[in-house]
Formats: sequence, C-alpha cells, structure tokens
Amino acid sequence: MSGCERALDLIGLRLDGPLSPEEQRELDAHLEQCPACRAATRELEELEGALVQLGECDPPPQLVSGVMERVRADSAPAKVVPLWKRPAFRGALGMAACAALSLGGARAQWYVFQADNPPEALLDAAMQVSGFTGEVTLSFLGDCTLGGESKAANSRGGFVQTALREGYDYPFLNLQSLLDGDDVTVVNLEGVLTDRTLDRVKKTFNFKGPADFATILPLGGVELAGLSNNHTLDYGAEGYADTQAALEDAGVAYFDSDHVAVWAHDGVMIGFTGSAFSLSTGAQKNLRAQMDALREVGCQLIVHSMHAGTEYEREPTSQQKTVAAHAVDMGADLVVGHHPHVVQGYELVDGVPVVYSLGNAVFGGNRDPRDYDALLLQAVFAYEDGAPVSVRLVFHPISVSGETSYNNYQPVLLAGDDARRVLDKMADST
Repeated sequence: MSGCERALDLIGLRLDGPLSPEEQRELDAHLEQCPACRAATRELEELEGALVQLGECDPPPQLVSGVMERVRADSAPAKVVPLWKRPAFRGALGMAACAALSLGGARAQWYVFQADNPPEALLDAAMQVSGFTGEVTLSFLGDCTLGGESKAANSRGGFVQTALREGYDYPFLNLQSLLDGDDVTVVNLEGVLTDRTLDRVKKTFNFKGPADFATILPLGGVELAGLSNNHTLDYGAEGYADTQAALEDAGVAYFDSDHVAVWAHDGVMIGFTGSAFSLSTGAQKNLRAQMDALREVGCQLIVHSMHAGTEYEREPTSQQKTVAAHAVDMGADLVVGHHPHVVQGYELVDGVPVVYSLGNAVFGGNRDPRDYDALLLQAVFAYEDGAPVSVRLVFHPISVSGETSYNNYQPVLLAGDDARRVLDKMADST
C-alpha cells in the first residue's frame, strides 16, 4: 500500500473518531511530505467546522450518512489518487455545502428558476419583512475557464493537469482573503464541464473541463456562475446540460438567458440576470420579463451580467453601451461586463453604475494571454431598514497569473506600480 493510500485510510478512520497515537504519528509524518493529502485533511476540517457553525440545527442524519458513505466508498480505488482529487469526494463536499446553505433560517438561500415559474419557497421568502441595516458585499470576477482546448488543457502545463497536480483549491487561493469575506462572489464561467465525449461545435475555440472541476468554485469562495457567454454551448445542448448539473452538484447557483438567480438572506433579496452580446427584440422582451419577475418576488436589487464587446478592445463598443442602457432602463441597479479579455472603464447610466469589462480571472483557455491585467470588483451596497440606499465600488487590480512569463492559472492581487498600471487602464476608458 502506498503512502497516499495509507494516509487516505487514516483520514477516513479519523472521520469516525480519534486515531491511536501510532496512527496519528504515521499520518502526521506523511502529511509533512504530501501537499495533496494535506489539502484533503484541511478541507475535511473546514467541512466539519461549517457543520459545527450550524449550532443547534442538526443536519439530517440521512445527509450526513450519505456524505460519509460516499467518502468511504471512494477510499479504496484501483490506483493511487488522493482523496481530495476524487469525484466522489468532490461531490460529497458539494452536498455538504448545499446542506450548510439550506439549514438554519439565518443562512443564505439560492433560487435558480425561469421567470415564469418562481419556486414556492421563494414566494414564501418574499413575504418576510426585512429590517436589515448594514452592508452587503458582492464580488465580481471576469472570464473564468476551468479547462480549455482539450489537448492543451490536458498537457502538463495546461489547466486540467495543473488543477489535478496542485489541488482544487489552488486557482482562487490568492484571492480568498477577499472572496471569503464577502456575501456573494460571481464569475463569468466560460466553457463546458462534462465527463462525456461529446461532439464539439464548429468554432475556433472550444473549452471543456471535467465535471468535478465545478467544485473549484465553492472551494475558492465562489457562489454564483454566469453562463450567458459564447462558450456555454461549445459542446452543444448536452454539454450545457452537463455543466448545469455539475454546478448543481457542487452547490453553485447559476443564471443564463433562460434562468435568473436570487440570493435571499434575512429578508434581503438580490436578483441576477445575464445576456450575451446584442439584445434582439426577443431578447429584450425576455430580459424585461425576467427583471419584472425579480421585482415581483421581492428583489430590492437586480444585477445584470453583460457579456458583450470586442475582444482586446480597450474602449467600450456601441454594443456594450446599448446593452447597458437597455438593462438600466429595464431596472438593473448594477451592470457588470466581460468578454473583451481586457480591463475597460465604468460610468453612470441614469445614476446606475456600469462596469464595462473586468478582463480575465482564472482563465484556463490560454497559457499565455495577451494581457495579464484584470480587476476584481466589489460592490458594497448599504441598506437601511431593509432598503438599499447607496453603493460603493471598490476595484482591486489583479494579474491572472502569479507568474509573469506564463499563465499559472492562479490570479494574484497587485500592489504598487503594477496596481496603478491596471487602474490607469481603467481610467483611460472611463
């Protein structure tokens, strides 16, 4: 039995109770040498801590039993694969994350639905009167691809092999000091998450990653994925359905041209919509219906995610400005854009903040992107007696890579002259 296999057995045993002193020493010695198994141990400890925070609200015994059985069932594979890399463990972690969100009245709830069919639970939540006074922080990142072109992504320096080698918590690790302290983090998820061999749509770039890569998002502090973009259907409708299922299994909410998402917490309700490129007459009608539905269920704020513009263009295009104007006219309280892969500026449209492009973030689609500079946006909404009264935008300059000569798929916060360079790019088109 290899060291990792033995450590895996010991980690599984520790789920049920303390190890013997000899077993604990053996495990500690291995963990000192193996970052993969250290990550597995850390994630289990965080999961246990999340359940403890539920206080007196005990999780359903059948859920806990199911999670543990899925972990144990996956603890004896035919080949050596650390626990934290295994699909069954990732799924179990996703189930536990869902449990943490759904148990206890004080915890946030997510609802994903079509505008003409809001869930009854949301309608019940809309009856709750909010007297919340304080701040709600929403974080936004631009284009994220958890995979890439199949051959390149699966090469040693590609995203797939990097994530498998470094760990699923690796991509967002340097941003978590901000993302773990907010209320909601939103990314634009480009590409398909599937384990099936599907026919690719005929186009220049088709991005794909394994289904269990969806769990990279909650491990990185990401709760919501926007799917309104030009890579959602890279592998057709089947690939898109697999992506939705992967996100649901990981406990990640999503929105697209057909679905809206609502975040509800103590009577505070925020809705999210998305669009890709220009808005046809039919698309405008659909978006207006979505925003009307969000207001009807009680959303005090609506955020619109806009995938539009021209790649690598520094100035917002007429398309971006037109889409933003339509979104504001329909009731959006904040518009956040992406797709150009570069930083663009912002402006107020009828008093509503519009940020045209954040650039890339965790971007597995390119080993050496043309521009490494990007932004992490935080919108801080102040509430008084349950109503939003103001918003403050905070721009955090980032690089999509911790390396300057190639993309290591791990964005970092910038400071000093590097940060000023990114802010100057934003100012130039503001």
